[in-house]
Amino acid sequence: MFKIKNKLESLKTLKQLRLNTMPIEYFETYDEELLDKFFQEYDFKYYVVRDFGKASSDLFRFNLSKEQVKEHVKSKNAEKFVVNVSTFNFTGHQICTGAILIKRNMQISLSVTCEDNCSVRQAEVNPQYSFNCDIDDRRLDKIDGLDQVIDYIFKKNLFDVMVEFASMDIPVGTENEKVIIFELRTNY
Repeated sequence: MFKIKNKLESLKTLKQLRLNTMPIEYFETYDEELLDKFFQEYDFKYYVVRDFGKASSDLFRFNLSKEQVKEHVKSKNAEKFVVNVSTFNFTGHQICTGAILIKRNMQISLSVTCEDNCSVRQAEVNPQYSFNCDIDDRRLDKIDGLDQVIDYIFKKNLFDVMVEFASMDIPVGTENEKVIIFELRTNY
């Protein structure tokens, strides 16, 4: 398969595999012209800013307007960050969110919540469901929206990779599908 060492490699892998993500763009430094181009191409009400240079950064912000994004990254002299369209734009359509690892031997580890507009981080810290099992475990059937995530992982051959996801009841994202992949993790 592949090894992913950091968030930037995850982003490159998401794009290379043409996985369904929320529209996202990586920026080396603050560039208002490039930000405006991204906002023009992906005209939504809410965006997310994440630091790709360091973990646990105060740059990380959810549900900002276009102007708030520009003000925030400029005030922080941000470098190596991403801006993406927020799932908050689709309130009422998010079925479940979390992280799941399906190994080739069909063993599963997951942390999931079925609260609307929950982030992956929130789902991992305070999950409604968190357990290890095999693919035939009936508890999996009781988690709304998880079946389409598992099907997506099989379809895209994402085994032995921690997959951060959201399951939606409408198609959204770069590939217009009902499963959104936020990040892939193997070695970090």
